[in-house]
Amino acid sequence: MAEFLIPRRSLLSRREGSLEEHLPPSHLVRFVWKTLESLDFSGLEKLYESIEGGPGRPPYHPRLLAALWIYGMMEGFQTAASVAKACLNRDDFRWLAGGHTPCDQTLLNFVSLAHEPLLGVWARLLGAMHQAGHIDLSALVEDGTKLRANVSLRSFHTACEIAPIVEELKAQLARKLQELVPAETARCHRAQIRALEGRLKRTQAALQEARPAEPAPRPVPAPLPPLCAQ
Repeated sequence: MAEFLIPRRSLLSRREGSLEEHLPPSHLVRFVWKTLESLDFSGLEKLYESIEGGPGRPPYHPRLLAALWIYGMMEGFQTAASVAKACLNRDDFRWLAGGHTPCDQTLLNFVSLAHEPLLGVWARLLGAMHQAGHIDLSALVEDGTKLRANVSLRSFHTACEIAPIVEELKAQLARKLQELVPAETARCHRAQIRALEGRLKRTQAALQEARPAEPAPRPVPAPLPPLCAQ
């Protein structure tokens, strides 16, 4: 099994003190990580091949990458680049990453590799958040409209009633992930194409400058007039 990079949050610090002390105990990011710690990631761990003594460094643990994606989407981030940037400049993401800074391509590769298992992890987390009162799965909306309602017995739902809602959220997440990877890949390809075009132009200019100047053509002498007989 591969040796993974795992968060080491005791090494993080802030000007006012350690990041561990700064983040409130009730912060949602702590709940997300605690819930994911209770889930089994052995199936995802087996997707990483390990070559003992081979080149390269250990990969990021799939639990860490899943946590960054899920918490990032909860915070409204919709691109791998925005999640990677947050690991550098936001305390909650820095705490979650535990001192690591995975790049956007690493995050994208994880989504491509673990698309289906990630949906299952997301569903388990949604159920845990509903039970803890962080979210209410009884109202599923997409436009952000806030509704006023009176508390009644009908606001309480059993596990059987929640299951279809979780499945609908999983379907929405699956569509989002399918849209995400091609868009990021296309953006990456466009950037690579622009870089190659720039390199091609510079190479062509350098080649033009390196070519020796062609000598000017010699003028062709005018033909002599014919000799006249004496």
